[in-house]
Amino acid sequence: MKKIAIIGCGYIGFNLIKYFFHKKGYSITAITHDITHLKQINRLSQKSFILKTIEKEAFIPIIQENDYIILTISKNLHYIYEDFLKIANSIKKASISINLSSNLIYTSRATIYGDQRGLWVDENSKPNPLSDEHKILTETENILLSLKKLGWKVTILRLAEVYGPSFELSKKIKLRSDYFDSKTKDYYTNMIHLRDIINSIIFILDHNIEGIYNLADEDHPTQEALLKDLSTKLNIPITPYKLKCIKSLRGNYRVSNNKIKSLGYKFLFPNRIFS
Repeated sequence: MKKIAIIGCGYIGFNLIKYFFHKKGYSITAITHDITHLKQINRLSQKSFILKTIEKEAFIPIIQENDYIILTISKNLHYIYEDFLKIANSIKKASISINLSSNLIYTSRATIYGDQRGLWVDENSKPNPLSDEHKILTETENILLSLKKLGWKVTILRLAEVYGPSFELSKKIKLRSDYFDSKTKDYYTNMIHLRDIINSIIFILDHNIEGIYNLADEDHPTQEALLKDLSTKLNIPITPYKLKCIKSLRGNYRVSNNKIKSLGYKFLFPNRIFS
C-alpha cells in the first residue's frame, strides 16, 4: 500500500485523487487550501484536510506518514505560485528538523523555458523565465531539487499548457480568439492532455522514477495555425480585429518529450484532440 499526500486539489490534483479512488494499493491524503474543495475530496480520499498554515510544523506529519508527496499547482496565479514556493521551503525545513527524507513529485510548468526563439527545449535547456511568476516556479524547482542532498527522490514534471475535460480546445479557442496576438502568431504551441499528466504520474510511481521530465504532446503548430485549424474544424470564428497582446510572456519554444518516452512511457494523446 503506497501512502500518498496530494497537496493542491485544483484541476490536476482533484482528477488525480479521482483516479486513485478507483485503484487498489493506494492510500490518499488530500490536502487543500480551498475549503470549497473539501466536500468533494472527502468522498474520494482516505483522509483530507485544509492546510491552515504553510510553516514547517504542518509538513512534519505529512513527511512522516506518507511514502510520496505530490505537489500540484492549481491555477496560474501569482499568490498560489508564492504559496508553493513557501511550501517547498517548509518541506525542506521540516525534513531537516526531523532528519527524515521521502519522495516528491512536483508539477511545474514548461513556461520557465521562456523565449528560445522557436528552438527545441529539453530537460537540459537552461530556464529563461520571462515573468515574476515563472521566476518563482524556477526557484521552487531549485529548492525541491536541493532535497536530493537530504536523501529525497525528487521528480519535476514541466507541463506544457494543459487541456482536457472541462478545458477542451473548443473552450480555449472561444477565449483565445479574443486575445490572439498578431505579434506572436508564429510562436509554437505546446500542450498536454490531462490524462497524460495523470498517466505520467502513475508511471513514475510504478517505476520509482526521479529527475526532470517535460510533458508535452507531439504537435507543435504555431498559434495562428492552431487557431485556424480549430476554427475550421469546430466552426468557431476568429475575429482578427480584436487582437490584443497579453500572452507574449509565454515565450517561443518547442517542448521535447523524448526523455520520458525513452523510459517507456507511451502517450495516450500524442496528438491534439479537437473537441
